[in-house]
Amino acid sequence: MEFLTRERKTPQTYYAALDLSPTDPPQITSSYLIPLGPNATLETVRIDAAGRAKVIDGAIAKLDSFYVFADVAKRMADSLRARTTRGMYDTYTNAISFGLKLNTDVRELSRDKHMGVNYSVSPIPPRPATPPPPSPADSARMRARMDELNCGFVKVEQLDGNVGYVKFNGFFDVNACGATASAAMSVVAGSRALIVDLRENGGGSPAMVAYVFVVPLLHAHPPE
Repeated sequence: MEFLTRERKTPQTYYAALDLSPTDPPQITSSYLIPLGPNATLETVRIDAAGRAKVIDGAIAKLDSFYVFADVAKRMADSLRARTTRGMYDTYTNAISFGLKLNTDVRELSRDKHMGVNYSVSPIPPRPATPPPPSPADSARMRARMDELNCGFVKVEQLDGNVGYVKFNGFFDVNACGATASAAMSVVAGSRALIVDLRENGGGSPAMVAYVFVVPLLHAHPPE
């Protein structure tokens, strides 16, 4: 069930959708409320077959260029093309509901919770090839926040049997947290085995991922 709703005292309009179970009586299984801007109509988010094809082709191109597992990317691409050919997306004439459906499908196909498709009412400007450096004030705020969190490192210790244990809850900016990571990993550098506890780690910077897992190797096999 999908509909438009509007704030009582302003022209702000929202797209709302409810997913209902097939039970009797039906139950709401999920819901969405997405701002569209003032005085919007369903024409604002209308999408046709050419638009859907463009979105899917663009998603496949991104997967092919950037997804870490090439075989998974190919499997997703083949499945999305097959579903398009079978007309599984033909009834989605609303860009938001189409985006939500595509999001569900790519997560189902990839089994990757990091994977997702989001719809933006406003055009998203292209990212600059080289992002501007943070201002001194932004850097100072980040440094203070990282110090407060100890860069996500919660516990570093040696367990019985010379087994190292490291628990950290985020891969933060390597420039701000590289020294903290080095200090933490040096504590367990001589361990016979290493436990890295990522159960509450929310992810983050790929550069820090590489840095954290290279540091122990450098300690174990110092470069000549």
